[in-house]
Parts: sequence; C-alpha cells; structure tokens
Amino acid sequence: MKSIDENKVVECILNHQRILQNNPFTAAIEGVIAEWMQLLLVVERIKLDKDTFPKLEKIAELLKATLENVEIDKQTTPDPMRNHGVDLSRYKPRQSNKHMVAKWSHFYLLFETLDEGKKYESFYGKAYAQAQQIKELFNKGSNNRNQRNNQSKNRNIELDILPELFSSNEFDWSNLNKLRIHYPHHLILRAYMYGDELLNTIESLITLSSNNIPAIRTKAVKNLLHRIKNGQSQFPSTINIQKEIDYRYDIVNQFNNAIIEELITEITNHVRAIPESIHLDMYFDETPLSTDTKIDINTNDQNILNIEFRKSDLIRELNSENEEQFIYRVFNKVFSKIAEHPDLSEATKSRILPKNNTLIHEFYPPLPKAVINALWDYQAWSNSLNTVLFKKDSKIKLSRNVAIRGIRFSIWFNKNNKKNKTTITIGTKSYSKDNMEKHGKALTVKQSYEAIKRFASHQMTEMIFDQINERTYSNRKLSEALLAPLNVKLDDDIDAFRNLLNDQLNLVVDNLSDLISTHQELSRQFQLCLDSNKNYTDGVDVDIDLNAGLNDEISHEHKHSSNFKANRRASQSLQQSTFKQLNSIKQLNSIRKSTAEQLLRFNIDVFTNN
Repeated sequence: MKSIDENKVVECILNHQRILQNNPFTAAIEGVIAEWMQLLLVVERIKLDKDTFPKLEKIAELLKATLENVEIDKQTTPDPMRNHGVDLSRYKPRQSNKHMVAKWSHFYLLFETLDEGKKYESFYGKAYAQAQQIKELFNKGSNNRNQRNNQSKNRNIELDILPELFSSNEFDWSNLNKLRIHYPHHLILRAYMYGDELLNTIESLITLSSNNIPAIRTKAVKNLLHRIKNGQSQFPSTINIQKEIDYRYDIVNQFNNAIIEELITEITNHVRAIPESIHLDMYFDETPLSTDTKIDINTNDQNILNIEFRKSDLIRELNSENEEQFIYRVFNKVFSKIAEHPDLSEATKSRILPKNNTLIHEFYPPLPKAVINALWDYQAWSNSLNTVLFKKDSKIKLSRNVAIRGIRFSIWFNKNNKKNKTTITIGTKSYSKDNMEKHGKALTVKQSYEAIKRFASHQMTEMIFDQINERTYSNRKLSEALLAPLNVKLDDDIDAFRNLLNDQLNLVVDNLSDLISTHQELSRQFQLCLDSNKNYTDGVDVDIDLNAGLNDEISHEHKHSSNFKANRRASQSLQQSTFKQLNSIKQLNSIRKSTAEQLLRFNIDVFTNN
C-alpha cells in the first residue's frame, strides 16, 4: 500500500458502520475517577474540622520526618541490579518510584494501629511479632554469613527507628476515626500529602476519555493494517480491505478487537498511574494488573541458558488461560540475555527490540485475559450503581469541574496559607493570577471552593450511606480486579456484623438503617451492663446479666436519638422489627461478654459524626 492509499483505507475503516465508534468503557472510567475524587473530598471534610485537621497535620509531619530519615532512606534504597533487562510486554504500565513505595510500606503497622484507634503499645507488639517472623524466615532462607551479618547490623525500622521518631515528633497517636468514614489512614495521608500529583493523574484519565479516543482508534487500525501488509495476520497481504469489510465479519471483528485491546491498554495504564502518583503499589502479586513475572535467566555455562520461574506462577497463568502471555514474557527475558550477542544479526535485533521506547507492533502478544476481564467487569459494576459521584442522574449533585477546581485551590491555599495567613477572598485572587486560563476568575474559584466545602460538610456522609446501602445488594467481586471501593472495609465490617448477629443471636437484620440502629442499641445496652456491675474483669469471659442494663421498655426519647445525620432519608428511629429483635435478646437474660465484644468490635456507626 502507498501511504496515501493507506490513509484512505484507515479513514474508510474508522467510518464503517460496523466498526466501534465510541468508548465502551466510559462507565468504568467515570467510576475510577469518582472513587479517587471522593477520597480527596474526604480529605476536605477532615480539613474543615477544627479538632481533626490538626491531627491530620501532625501525622503528616511525622511521615515527612520519617521519609527524610537518612537511615530509613539507606535501608529502603532498591538494589539497582534487580529487575534489569529488556521488558517487551505490550501491557507495560508506568513504574512506581520503588524507593518511595518501599519507604511507605514501613508505615503499614502505624496506619493499622491508627485505623484500630489504638496506641503505641499495640503498634510495638505487632512490630515485635513481625520482626521475629521475618528473622526466622531470613535465617531459614539465607546460607550467606555476610548477608546475615549485614542484616543484623541494620537497625529495625519499626522497632528501633520509628519509635525514636515518634518521640522526637511528640506523636500522641491521635487518629482520624471520627471523620474518615472507614477510608484508611494511609490513603487519606497519601491524598493529603500528594494531592496535586493525584489530581494530575486523575485529570490525565479524564483527558484520555474526553479527547484521546479517536487517536487510539486510529492507532489500532493502522497497526493492524501494518500487520496485514507484512503477512503477519490471518489475512493475505494483498487483501482489499475497503471492499471486503462490507461483507466479511471476520475482518470487522479483527479491527474491533484491535481497537478494544488498544483502549484497554491505554485505560489500564492510566488507571495504574493514579495510585502510583501517591506511591501506592495497588497492583502486585496475583492481581490481574500485575506485571511481576518473577522469571530468572541464569547463564552458569557460556552456551546454556537456565530458565527459572515459580511453579505457582505457571499454574496461576494456566488457570487464568493466560499461557500465551506467560510464554511471551519468558521469551522476552531470554532474548534480553542474548540481545548483544555478536552472532545476532542487526536485522533480527531491529525486528524484535523496541525503537524509541515503542515496541514493534507485530510482536505484541494479546493482552492478558485477566486484564481484559478486569475492565469489562468494572464497566458492568459501574453501570449497576446509581449513587456515583458526578453521575448525571445521581440524587446528590456535584460538578466534576467544580470539584477539581475547588480541590486544586484548597491544596494550594493550605500550602501557601501556612506561610502567609490570609483570607479566602485574597487567596483566590492570588491563585487566579497564575491559574486564570485553566481555572477561571477568582470569583469562580471561590464559588468552587465553597461548593466542595458544602458538599464535604453536609452531603458527603449522606452519599456514602447511600453507596454502602446500594453495594449491599451488588456484586462487589466485579470491582475488585480493577479498583475495589476505597472504603470497602466498611462494607466488610457491615457484612461481618450482620452475619454475627444471625449466627450468635439469631437476629436477621438486612436494612442498613436497622443494622446501624441495632449496633447503636447493643453498644448502649452493653455499656449499661458494664457500668451497673463493676465486678466484670477485663480479659475474663463471663455471662453478663442483661437485666442489669436492659429496661422492659425503650423510652420514646431514646427511640428518636438514633438519628442518622448522614442520611435524611434514613430511619429517624429504630424500626419496630429491630425492637422485637432486641426484645428477644432480653429473653436470653444474659450474654457472654466475649460474644458482645465480638459483635461490637465492628465500628459501623460512622454516619453520625458531622
């Protein structure tokens, strides 16, 4: 084909009525954007609370000091000799800053302790147990004396270095549990500290969806035509695509599949970039978006290559019907070992190796089926939900552009206002001088900022309540491969509490309002029992006399105290069915203390804090 003819063929294919015209993953993209923007709005909710915001800043100060610690920096520096070689995978996402990811990984126990509302003693106990476990595994797995000696010379980050930083920063273990609505501390701190970077990658995904789809379609069509021309497809190289596409569905399907695979590649790469912007490696180990092949090529003998990979990896790939992709990765690793061999012709190297960081398209393997399924599943998941941030027909309205503009200014104002205390009005004027073209005039910025403040203060918990209620009846498994809800721990706790009620007390409570009311009432009555009898000893499991705390009738006043400020449409009082169920508890006369504690360890009453 001549270049002018090829352009005509490309235009013909792109405009053909049977060729995919629109992005079939719009709902998935909107869902991912909404999920991460909602996290940023939770941060705004915390920043508006005069009691909780100082706690957020205090934790952030501790993390900054830890990230800058020289000793931790040295221990977490990646080995430059690891993960080298040529990666020819078509599905090639951006690489995180592995050094920062490694540093943040050492905050895991700190964040877990804060999530649980506990203090230093709990953190240190977990850190000690973890250190012992790592020591045992290391000693079993290492026969290298020097390696063991170097390991013993390094101070333990969790046991030795972090406690010193806790002390020097006067960290008092205050947490954000009052307002975080089960968003983990680690996500809130990442979003707070790297808000601009997070917004940049979100906006990049928005741009992809809004502006880049035509270019992606064109690229996919051109690449497939190139393969056909070079005889590297199922079609003859001399085929007249313009004529035969009208009646050959196999040609139509090939081009549509090429477009979809190119879309999936671009979308998943942009989706991965979002958590990576906040130094979070969400896609690792056995997740579908993982690219860690764990394939080693050893050259003990000059003429022999030994290929090593874990049996479990191969089994996983086979079970995922992904053997073709796995074999291709093995080939990439092998080729990287011989790429500079003098007997390898330049023609062969140019045929296989990347040029300008772009792979020769005819050597792209198919995308892993797990990656394809992850995006299709998330598309189905997002389409099944009604309460999604920015969704046009959602009951709670907030413009995406307004939210981005308002959050951008909030991040800027928080950084700049620490140095020069000023008003919002003056701040918006100063901000607009440098951002007029993108974010508009000072008044527009101020109105957007006020809009996100209103939403975070008055509508945030209402929306999350509706989302949790809706997700109770949806298949969350569809979302997990690409992006599970960032506050999914709340869903899990609600499910666990519901199941325990059924298993331990034979109570069946499905409605979320009733479930939270039941939790509130059980908590109140359990505390009354404990307060009325001081003989209950910590750590000792006993029968608790329910008659000591449970009255024959629940007062009308208390009935109406279980009011969910988070959801105006939620129950304003305990449902009659819940009263009957609670009355059935009274017939038990007593309950094991361990059973009550097990039921109440799930903190699902998070919608009353505004």
